Amino acid sequence: MQRDEQARVLAVALRHLAAGLSIIPVNTTGDRLKKPHFKALHGTGHSRQEWRKEQNRTVNIPTWQEFQTTRATPEEVTAWVERYQVNGFALVTGAISGVVGIDFDLDGIQVLDDLGWKAHVRTPSGGAHVYVRHPGFHVNTVKASGIKDPALRLPAGVDVRGDGGYIVLPPTTLEGRGSYVRTDERAFLSTLSIPLSILDGDRPCALRQVLGLTPPPPRAAPVRQRPVPTFSDPSGRDGRPPVESMVSRAAQRAWNGNGRNESAFWFAGQMRDNRYAQDEAEHCYDTLVDAFPSSDTKGAVTPFTLHEYLETVRSAYRLPPRRAWARQENQWTR
Repeated sequence: MQRDEQARVLAVALRHLAAGLSIIPVNTTGDRLKKPHFKALHGTGHSRQEWRKEQNRTVNIPTWQEFQTTRATPEEVTAWVERYQVNGFALVTGAISGVVGIDFDLDGIQVLDDLGWKAHVRTPSGGAHVYVRHPGFHVNTVKASGIKDPALRLPAGVDVRGDGGYIVLPPTTLEGRGSYVRTDERAFLSTLSIPLSILDGDRPCALRQVLGLTPPPPRAAPVRQRPVPTFSDPSGRDGRPPVESMVSRAAQRAWNGNGRNESAFWFAGQMRDNRYAQDEAEHCYDTLVDAFPSSDTKGAVTPFTLHEYLETVRSAYRLPPRRAWARQENQWTR
């Protein structure tokens, strides 16, 4: 990438960031065209641990999921462009950016014209993107081809990029295909400007509903009760180190900047090594959450969810146990 082009891409990306949008780097060439740029993400520390059965080990997999709740820093965006030669970006849609993207491909352009909406972006294939202001409740990311229920089917050629999705941004240029181009339209659509129903051919289509832009009906939250941990002897008198000792050391790791997921993985590994059953480790979620910091390694206050913790424990218990801790001079050491 030429220096002038690099400077232009970086300037646009930083403007998106300054406008309060969450963005991620994407590939503009090769087999992973328009997919997240894994080399740039991994190189700036955005990865998760995943068990690979064929390798019989846990590996680090680059991920962009954290940008659904936390925006990148200017330093990260600069590194993506200057160090990893990223020249394409995508907008992370949903609540984090306050935007829902509606993607019209060539088959859906007639729908766009019939609605009388103005495109915000023209795509290299001749399609269009329209931006809708996020309504404040969860909006699914949905492909028209993935909906089986005829009553909830999107018009052909129309996809929704809501929470958990992303949509490629201008001025990204795809090798051999062309560029995404921003139009002069600046005002986002509001939910109320979207008709409740349209005709999709001869089929009535509840457009606002199938786009996911009608609020879900209120319902009472289920009461979830977690079972009380039943350790055989948490004090350590049964020949195993006490759970509190492992929790304390895991918390120290988390507070020292190792991250909650890494520290939870370390804790689960110690529980496994010291002959605690997997369900005993799983029952320690509440104890660890109380001991861990409420923010991630970037300082953003985000929940450390039960789902994350259980996946981490399962990954640790897939590995064979190592040497257990031993008691020496009233202290437990490996």
